[in-house]
Amino acid sequence: DKLKDAAETVVDMQIKMSEQQVVLDAKTRQNDEMVVDLSKKQSEAEEKAEKATAREKEVAETKVNVMQNMKEAEEVLDEAMPAVMVAEKELDKVEKKDMDEMRGFAKPSDKIVAVAEMYCVIQGKTASWANCKADMTNPNFVNDKLKKFPKDSLTDKRITAVNAIKAKNP
Repeated sequence: DKLKDAAETVVDMQIKMSEQQVVLDAKTRQNDEMVVDLSKKQSEAEEKAEKATAREKEVAETKVNVMQNMKEAEEVLDEAMPAVMVAEKELDKVEKKDMDEMRGFAKPSDKIVAVAEMYCVIQGKTASWANCKADMTNPNFVNDKLKKFPKDSLTDKRITAVNAIKAKNP
């Protein structure tokens, strides 16, 4: 009888063990899948971290370049400001009769034509004495077009063109 009970207990335990083995196998597969998924996610995170580090380095380099450019621009501006201030003071001396006299020139000197062309370039117009002369018909030419000119709006292209005209007419 004890042997029979023991045999039944062994069979019951084997059934339970096989049921538990199925559960264990399923959990093992889940665990293996989770490990693979976790490894994949960790690899992706490491890749993103590498990209972020590279981007951070790029941004730092760009910042250094921007700071250097700002420093250079400030140096150029500091150098140019005294001349700009003198020019603005000189504009206060220009009267309407001076503009009328210049506009009346049939054949102005090369230096006057060069200044007129530079004016046209900074205004975004075709560089010519005729264009400048047309603008000088405005009674508020000096105030509206010269004194109130937005200096910050000058582009590198226009500055280069003005410098080219200036170089031809020292």
